[in-house]
Amino acid sequence: MKNAVIYMRVSTDKQDNGLAVQKRDCKAFADREAYTVQALFSDVESRSRSVLERSGLLDALAELKKGDTLIIQKVDRIGTDLELAQVKMICAKRKVALVFADRSEERRVGKSVDLGGRRIIKKKKKRKKR
Repeated sequence: MKNAVIYMRVSTDKQDNGLAVQKRDCKAFADREAYTVQALFSDVESRSRSVLERSGLLDALAELKKGDTLIIQKVDRIGTDLELAQVKMICAKRKVALVFADRSEERRVGKSVDLGGRRIIKKKKKRKKR
C-alpha cells in the first residue's frame, strides 16, 4: 500500500463543506485507491493567509516522506492558482504526489500532462466522416 497524508481546510467553523465532510471524502478516496493514511491535518482560517503561513498544511507537508502522497478533497481547499502552484512546487521538490479526492484538478486542466511546469495538451483524435 502507498502512504498518504490528508490535508483539510475550512475558512470558518460553519462552512457547509466542513472538516467532517472533507475527512469522509478523503478517507473514502484513500480506501478506493489503496492508500494507507498516516496522518490528518487541518486549518480553520480564511484565504487571507498565505499557504506558507498555514500551520496545518506545513505540518502535513513536513510529515510526508519521499514517495508519499498528499490527499486534499478539492483543489479549492488550497486557494488561488498561485497558492496551488506553490504547493505543487513544494511537493515536487520533496518528491511527493499531490492528489485531489474529487479529481477536480484533472477536470480543471483537461487532458494534459504536467512535465516539470510545462503543460502538454493531448489532442483529441478527429473522427473520420463517413
